[in-house]
This record gives sequence, structure tokens and C-alpha cells, in this order.
Amino acid sequence: MTAHAVICLRAKGITDWPAFAEGCLRLSPRVGVRAGEAVFVDARGLERLYSDRGLGLRLRAVSARFGANGVTMGEGPCAASAWLSSRWGLKDPAREVGTLPVAAVRDACWPWSIPDEATQKSWEKFARALKDLGVRTVSELLKIPSGQWALRFGAFGVELCESVRRICEGLPPKSVESWPVFRLPERVIERTCLDDEAQVVSAEALLFVFKGLADRVFARLRGRIHRLAIARLRLELKD
Repeated sequence: MTAHAVICLRAKGITDWPAFAEGCLRLSPRVGVRAGEAVFVDARGLERLYSDRGLGLRLRAVSARFGANGVTMGEGPCAASAWLSSRWGLKDPAREVGTLPVAAVRDACWPWSIPDEATQKSWEKFARALKDLGVRTVSELLKIPSGQWALRFGAFGVELCESVRRICEGLPPKSVESWPVFRLPERVIERTCLDDEAQVVSAEALLFVFKGLADRVFARLRGRIHRLAIARLRLELKD
């Protein structure tokens, strides 16, 4: 990882992505969430605080507290590039994005969320136009003269082509340059459900469960730069 780029972390096992993002606030004051899929950490300007290797290890340590496994991280000069890197396994988005299939254009233009229904229909129309032209990769798309974009693809297609062109130049797409606001919940709440196989029949076993919850609570508090003042514990017992 590079301590002067945007980092996108994807993983399996994380059920509460906003809580994980909250824990990442201790590493960077700017984080973002792609619901149910990824957390973005803006490490630009933080190279004096972390070494490249150190930042990656810290992110993995925080993710482990929230149950992550199969962690994949990508980086780039902007959120769109970082999402492409993580999603498609790129090392250098600016140089490698041209080798990707045209489906990657969709990822480049919507790193924060899945497009809504109306946008998805426009995307499908754009994708059909590319198929009719025999365009299979991003590099083949960018070989089409920019002066023909509007005629062939309309205003929607022009915006997509321009976004991909900027990523190839190491620049953020104008349409997704601003980050969505990440709002902290009013209270820090962590919960777990014990199945029958857990066999929690002693205080020692229960304390082991509490430790995992406490680790996540304190990771989130460190992200907020808060100290614990009041803690409430609630147990629900089966008949």
C-alpha cells in the first residue's frame, strides 16, 4: 500500500461496514463506504505518518477486529481508481485500465454505489452500442475520436468516456470526485448472536465473547477520538 493514495479495502466476513469505516477514522480523517462491499480510506498527504507497509498492516488489523477474511486492497490517485484496482486486481490503474473489458467502465463511473434503475438502463444502451461497434476493451473505446462520442453515444456516453480517459491520465473523474458524507451513528452499539453450537455455559466462555465485542467497540471509539464513559451490557436468554 502507498501512504499517499486512496485505498479501497474489500473483504468477506464484515457485516457492519459503517462500523468498520468508523474504526478506520483513526488512520485517516476521510473515509467512505460502498454499502456492503468496501471501505475507502483517503491516505493522501499522510505519508509522514505511515510507511507504505505500515499503513497496509494497520488497515488489515482494524479489518480483522470486524471479522474480515479474504481481504483485497487496491489503491489509486482517486476513489474510482482505487475501486478499479481492488475490483480487477490492478497494480497501476492509469497504465492497466486500458486492458480491462468495457464492463470496467461501469465500475470506474460508480465506485460508491450500484447505479439506480434509470442509470442502469442508460448503461445497458451504451454497452449495446459498444457491442455493435465491436468494442471489447477500454483501450479500444478510447481509440474512438472524442469528437465522435456525442454522435455515437449521446451525452451519457460522453460522460462515461471522459471519466475513463481521466483515469487513464491519473486524474479523478469529475462526476465522482466528491466523496459522500460519512455520518457517525449517535451511539456505538455492537451485538452478537450465539448459536446453539457455541455452548456458552460458563463465565469464562462468556468473557471470551465479550472480548470480541469490546475490541470492536474500542476500535470505533479510537476512530472517534473518544473515551468510554458509559457502557451498557444486555443479555437475552433463551428458554
